[in-house]
Order: sequence, then C-alpha cells, then structure tokens
Amino acid sequence: MLVPDEHIIDPWSTPLAFAYEAIANGATVLTNHRVVSCVVGDYVTTMTTERGRRIRTRFVVNAAGLHGDALHRAFGLDGFTIRPRRGELIVFDKLARPLLNGTVLPVPTSITKGVLVAPTVFGNVMLGPTAEDLDDRTATASTRAGIDGLLETGRRILPALLDEEVTSVYAGVRAATEHTDYQISAHRDLRYVCLGGIRSTGLTSSMALAEEALTRLVDCGLGTRPKESIVDIHMTPLGERNERPYQRGGQIVCHCERVTVEEVTASEGFGGVDLEVRLSFENQSDEIGYTPAASVEVDGAVHEVFADNGGEVPAGAVAKGTVTVATSYLLLRSHKRHPKLTVALAVVAASVMTASAVRNVRSLRQIQKENRP
Repeated sequence: MLVPDEHIIDPWSTPLAFAYEAIANGATVLTNHRVVSCVVGDYVTTMTTERGRRIRTRFVVNAAGLHGDALHRAFGLDGFTIRPRRGELIVFDKLARPLLNGTVLPVPTSITKGVLVAPTVFGNVMLGPTAEDLDDRTATASTRAGIDGLLETGRRILPALLDEEVTSVYAGVRAATEHTDYQISAHRDLRYVCLGGIRSTGLTSSMALAEEALTRLVDCGLGTRPKESIVDIHMTPLGERNERPYQRGGQIVCHCERVTVEEVTASEGFGGVDLEVRLSFENQSDEIGYTPAASVEVDGAVHEVFADNGGEVPAGAVAKGTVTVATSYLLLRSHKRHPKLTVALAVVAASVMTASAVRNVRSLRQIQKENRP
C-alpha cells in the first residue's frame, strides 16, 4: 500500500523548536516542578509544586503526558488512567540506508501500528518499536527480550538488515490509556483543558492539538488577541535531506554521524543567528559555583554566558548583564528582578551552548591549529 502523504521528520528538533519559540515570545519554562495540588478559586487557580512553589494562573492546560491522569484527578476529575506502554527501537548505521527506499510495516493491530523498518531523516535505518504494557511509568530501559524480538521481526521483514552495524538502541514510554483515542476535554467551571492519552502520534498532531486547545480555552472564557510581532526560531537542520559538509569534503570528527568540524564550529552562532562569539576559558567562578563558559557580543555589548547548575542566578553575574544557559537542553532563564538577564534572550534562544560544547569547540580548534602546515 502506498501512502503518498506520509513523511519522516526530525523528532528531536521539533519539540525543542516549540519550546524555544515559546520562550523567545515571552513564555517561562519550569522544569522539575511536579504539581502536587491544585486549588481552583473564583478567578485564579493556584498550583503547588513538590518544591513548594506556588503558581497562580487563570487557565490550565493539562499536557502532562505520562502523569496526565494524576493532574486530571488533582482537579477532581476522572475518566482515564495512564497505562504506560514501552516501545523499544534499534537504530542501524548509515551504511544500511541503501537497503530500502521507503517505510516497510505490517498491517496495524488494535493495539499498535506494529514493528516497522524505516529510514530516518538522519540517514540511519530504524527497526521498531515494540509495544509492551507496563505498570512502571519510568521503565525506559531497553531489555534483552525486546531487542531479541525486534531482531527476529527484522529478520523476517528485511533479512539483510541484520548484517549491518547497530548504532544504538533506545526505549521510550507512551502515555496509553484504556481508551483507543485521545482524551480531550474542557471544563469551563474549572477554566481547565485536558489533552490526555497522547501517544506517539502526538508529534504529528501537535499543531492541530494546539489549535484545538486554544479553541477550548476560548470556550472556557479566555480572551485572545493577535500578537503585534512574533519572534521566529530557526533550528539548525540535522537531517540528510540537504547537502551536509562531509559531502563537500569537510573534516569528519564523528564518523558514525558524519559530523564535521565546520558543523561544530557553526554552533558558536547559536542556531544560525549572526553573533560574534568570543570564547574565553579562564577558570572563573563565583561564590555559588557558576563558571562562565563563554562571552557573547551582541550589538557591541559583551554578555557572559554561564553554565546553569540548577540554583538561583548569582548576584555577581547580574551586574555584568549576563544570560544564563542550561547545561542540558532545557533551556534559558530570565530573572524578573534583573531585566539585564533578558538582553540577549531573543537572540540566543535559537540554540543552547553548554560549557561542554564550548570545551569541545576549543579542542577542535586546537586540533585544527596543530594540523595546519
């Protein structure tokens, strides 16, 4: 069966782009803030996190994934229970890519689309996923039984695939429920919208779900108006659709993914934004453990870039007009009491450069210098 409108995309950059764009347009992202209670007042809902932080808001959208049912019940509602469903994957080396020119999959069942063999936008070949119902919502480890089952299925679908090298194995847990469809509902009296039971098809439907959520919020009383201007975010393309530097003879530093020195050094521009980045590696630190990873020059003003170890913004950094960068991909912070912290936010938000990334660039530059005639 030919499905001409089915496509493969980069599943990592898409949600990151959503988050970056939200931040660049004024949103705040809080991580590791699990909600433990909700109190709905006449005009404001107060949500308390396990850290004791209270967040007051007029409207709430539940997009809590594997914990969506718990948040739903915190609002005094019922109707679905998350039943974690683990999916395991095998990713084969890029040398396996010529083995197929499309996605090969079995006839779907009522439970799952089934194990498929598919190319990825990164040039690899993927085998999977499995579908195993569990009780543990944190069970993201790969298993011997799961991998053996995938290899057996792969042997039936595309026997030559098993002669190729495996790049890595992965596992994730879907937010399945006892229902066959998404659990979308709106509750005007609670000023609350639920997007529950969104499984792997959530990436495909994410834009439509956002539009549906906005429609439901308006029905709950939210007033909306178009923004005067929107900051657009452009992520660095990671796929193989367009020509990459290694195809032009670039110096490869990671052979499994064919990453070149050019691509690593290009990351200094924070996602393609035209900045002059002056790397500084003095072992500076302040009294609570923040270490400057680099300095960024924006419109003639130099801003120190700090690795964020999870604490508050250091007072010493505020006077320098700093912007804080997370050591993982979750994201950038600003500080309400110190507007200087947001000076470079809209510019830098296109990408995150961590302390380790800066050190890698430094190492590559040293290699280049040593290899010059």
